[in-house]
Amino acid sequence: MEIVAHHLQGVASTRSDLIERDLFGRSAFNRYYYATYLDVKEVLGSLKAEWGKISHGGVPDMLTGPVKKALVKGRERAQRASDFETADLCSRAVNAIHILAEMMTDGYATRVAADYYPEVKIDFEDAYNFKLNLVRVKDAAEWPIKARGLLRTINAAWRQVHD
Repeated sequence: MEIVAHHLQGVASTRSDLIERDLFGRSAFNRYYYATYLDVKEVLGSLKAEWGKISHGGVPDMLTGPVKKALVKGRERAQRASDFETADLCSRAVNAIHILAEMMTDGYATRVAADYYPEVKIDFEDAYNFKLNLVRVKDAAEWPIKARGLLRTINAAWRQVHD
């Protein structure tokens, strides 16, 4: 998905036709979001099978709800057992949850704007770092990479307190 998004970003940056630029640009934002969403969905499903069926809009609440609750509980158990390494890992995972939830909220809103609001035009003032609303395409391109890093932290903490 990321490869497709990157290709679409490049095509959008070089098209001279304004309508085509807008269409390819929208598709780039869409694909960057989906690349991120699919990674998040896969990891959530590995934590609990039913979480792998989460809808787009449900991801932030899933992260800040049951996932966070389980890791906070794990951190508290680790602290009581003087396992400060696990407690620290859980604290970092809880922080990662908040960052990822916010990123998914922003990404989803951008994806919705790209897909359903064609009247909101992409700003090509900077042809190679165009933006939709306030989101620059180079920032969107970082969503999957950032998400994978955050997910590694969340997954490691989860495995530590659930194995």
